[in-house]
Amino acid sequence: MNNDLPVEPVTLWTSVEKRLAQGSSDTLPNWKFTPNLDIPRRQAEEEWLAFCWRDKDKIDTYCRAWIESSLSKLDDSKHLYKLCARLFIAHELVSKFSYVKQSKWTSPFPFIAGTIDEALSILLIDWWHGIGQFWAFDMVYNGKLLHDIDLAEQA
Repeated sequence: MNNDLPVEPVTLWTSVEKRLAQGSSDTLPNWKFTPNLDIPRRQAEEEWLAFCWRDKDKIDTYCRAWIESSLSKLDDSKHLYKLCARLFIAHELVSKFSYVKQSKWTSPFPFIAGTIDEALSILLIDWWHGIGQFWAFDMVYNGKLLHDIDLAEQA
């Protein structure tokens, strides 16, 4: 195989997506953050962000170790949850980057880095701190809200 041939962005995005999916399933925690729906949304979001920022540097270190495949078992279930949340939300984003067109996988998005590991670092650390943690809150909050509405209608 000729290593000088360019790799299609969809191939790289698919590789990132697979690593994130595997990481999400490998790190499933027993504990989970549950947003409080009895307080205003803004306040619930502030609680989530405070939770995310506690131990931020330690979780960044866990992300780097996971990328390098050197992460040992985490005993702290809240830290494990934070790592898993990053993996899951990044997977949700990346899984939307490619689609099938004329029986072939394609992506309109250029690859964001030189290597898959660099892309994972950008997603799990930089993107997470920029927008990922907000998107994670929205998914959990809206999901819980919809679940509670469904339960109320069944009663």
